[in-house]
Amino acid sequence: MDPTSAAGVGEVAAGLRLSAYFTTQLVSVLLPGVVTVATSGLLISHAQYGEDTWEQLVQISDDVHGPLAVLLAVLLIAASYVVGYVTRHLGFYVLGLAERVSRHPALTAAQLHRQLRDRYGDRVVDNCFAAHPLLERFLSDEQDAGRDGLDGLGGALSPGNSLEAFVYAKHWLMEVVPSLAPTDAEREINILVSTLFPVGLGTWLFILLSGAEPFGAVASALVGLALCWLVLSSSMRLRRSERWESLRGVVEGHEMRLALARQHPPPAVPLPGPQPMPAPRPSGNTQGA
Repeated sequence: MDPTSAAGVGEVAAGLRLSAYFTTQLVSVLLPGVVTVATSGLLISHAQYGEDTWEQLVQISDDVHGPLAVLLAVLLIAASYVVGYVTRHLGFYVLGLAERVSRHPALTAAQLHRQLRDRYGDRVVDNCFAAHPLLERFLSDEQDAGRDGLDGLGGALSPGNSLEAFVYAKHWLMEVVPSLAPTDAEREINILVSTLFPVGLGTWLFILLSGAEPFGAVASALVGLALCWLVLSSSMRLRRSERWESLRGVVEGHEMRLALARQHPPPAVPLPGPQPMPAPRPSGNTQGA
């Protein structure tokens, strides 16, 4: 790749990362935080006012206007961001606990290595590893790199060769082939995990405000638990698939670049120094003896 195109890819990758970051912060931190803060406020109001909760809230909203309303809005946004960030972190902690007891744990480095060779064949994988020796080291079964002293890194991800290979593949794709990077899966995981606490609080609020009978309260709680388990199971499925998608993207991206080089070979570079003069073309006007 020439420097101009490399710089262009780098600028595109940086723009995509920035856009993905702000989008993720909005939909997985700020909006769930707003829902959590609002739900918590309603629960506190219900505990204080009981049956008159809605009337009291309407009266309070009528008294708030002007600069005070602006100040409260700013405080609400700030508090929502902090609360959303904390609840998302707790959601990832719950996700990590669920993964430890799941019947379908994350694939190990050896399993990922074997799947790559089964899917693409030894020749393609060896060609890819020749260009990415660090990836081959992470996927080898000789040692478990990244275990010692790294138990707190990677969020709820378990450290080890599988995580190191995934991080390497993800970063390479984001820099070189952004279209194959697993950014959509990561964004979806963040969104799903951030809904755990809003769903739980929303279920609790529904049971309190609806005044349901014990049977209805139990049914509502079971529905809330089912929704939380659905969120956790979907997140675990995406977490398993994103590692495979990242490694597959590296292998397929390498093959695509090789195919592009074969179809459009670089132009021949002239050798330095004086070039030989071409032989003169014979004249068409020849005279007979």
